[in-house]
Amino acid sequence: MFCNSVNLDTENNKFEVALPLKLPLESINETLGQTFNLALKRYLNLEARFQRDPELHKLYSEFIHEYVQQGHGTFIDISQYNLDSDPVYFLSHHAILRPDKKTTKCRVVFDASMKSNKKVSLNDLLLNGPVVQKDLIDILLLFRTGEFIFVTDIKAMFRNISLAQKYRSLQNILWRDTPKENIQCIQLNTVTYGLKSSSYLATRCLKELAVRHREQFPLAAHIIEHSTYVDDALVSHDSSELLIESKRQLCTLLGIGGFHLHKWYSNCASLLDDIPKSQQHFDDIELGKDNDASLKTLGISYNINTDSFMLSSPSTNENMPTTKRDILSFIGKFYDPLGYAGPILVTSKAIMQQLWLAKVGWDERPPDELLKVWCEFFDSLQVMSPITIARHVGVCNARSVQIIGFADASSTTAYGCCIYLRVTDQTGKVKISLLCSRSRVNPIRQSLTVPRLELNAAVMLAKLVVRVYDTLHHKLNIDDVHLYSDSQIVLAWIKTNITSLNTYVGNRVKVITNDRNR
Repeated sequence: MFCNSVNLDTENNKFEVALPLKLPLESINETLGQTFNLALKRYLNLEARFQRDPELHKLYSEFIHEYVQQGHGTFIDISQYNLDSDPVYFLSHHAILRPDKKTTKCRVVFDASMKSNKKVSLNDLLLNGPVVQKDLIDILLLFRTGEFIFVTDIKAMFRNISLAQKYRSLQNILWRDTPKENIQCIQLNTVTYGLKSSSYLATRCLKELAVRHREQFPLAAHIIEHSTYVDDALVSHDSSELLIESKRQLCTLLGIGGFHLHKWYSNCASLLDDIPKSQQHFDDIELGKDNDASLKTLGISYNINTDSFMLSSPSTNENMPTTKRDILSFIGKFYDPLGYAGPILVTSKAIMQQLWLAKVGWDERPPDELLKVWCEFFDSLQVMSPITIARHVGVCNARSVQIIGFADASSTTAYGCCIYLRVTDQTGKVKISLLCSRSRVNPIRQSLTVPRLELNAAVMLAKLVVRVYDTLHHKLNIDDVHLYSDSQIVLAWIKTNITSLNTYVGNRVKVITNDRNR
């Protein structure tokens, strides 16, 4: 789908892509219908908000005018469209305010899910496209392997990719600087936030750069394929020289596609020597006023002074959440992709499950007994010290490296697993680091016995260790993998011929004993 619709203009260093539509462009209007009137109605509502918030209007206007000045959008005469027959779609738009951000305080987001008069949106007619990047978990695991690191992201990645001219009629927005002016139409010329296919198109362009120039820029190609998540790159090496060369290659390779990196941070000072302060994540003032300077990388707080990840309880400026809706919203803010706070999160999952079992309404308070359990859990989170996990697992000059995993179940409530990296250096000193963990609660509809919970924990561990090994073994020399379960029943099942086990147990034992999982 992609390879037939992409073109890299080597003169302008720009990718040009086509929208992956489910229908031919020429006939799409028959299905799509009209969106001008609804987009106009939403814009007038936005304009009314501007009247109440002049500061928002100022930031919004600056964003729109910058968008046009950079060639990412073009004012056009709306009368050039035949709204009854041409493939035309108008995007509604709104602001995402981010006052904590160092650069863009206001970002305009375009809504391609707005339904037309035929109850169809542009997103309904777009293909998603496959995922072409590694998962966030794999990238974070690799990020922990090297002593020296750099973190950076691609500036305005979507907007650096041009959309083929014939598809631009599907990307229009309405705008005027003041209510005294006539409504104008801006046609968007680049890959646009809010379209279902945008993430795929942008990440596939990065992948294309890596494929085309792998021999010339092997380090950069590896970063794009293994250490980049959407527009964020997290890179680590045990050699500062290799890290600096990786940076050089990455900047050069991305430049071929018209992409530029900014928001740099590195614990290797020489890597930042030729990067202007305006393009670094921290300036001298920010570093000087805070001994605990931290940045967010892939949603996780990273302390640059201690070289560690930090997990804290979600903050709340209001009273304790007491309705089902508010409780689930609060718990959902606890972001922990690698499972460093597994015992805490599995407790929250159990509470969520009890809310469903009690058939509590969305805006109702839980029964007193369940509310007491929630209150105790919430109070413990509020006084919890931040959880700190050292980023670097210390594999430089290792004599041996082992992956060790454990699977277990807790009564009839939940089951889980965790994986550690055990590193022995040349002097015989051992360092053990928690890599990741997983947990699940006992299903509501079909509650499992303890032996079956233990079995599912073993299955979870077998699958997770394959993923961890596949991620790390290209960079680390892993000597052994050891997996443990304290369930004698599960260990006996694993040693039993699958044909003599019942279907439920046999299928799971087959997963555990599969050659891929040994």
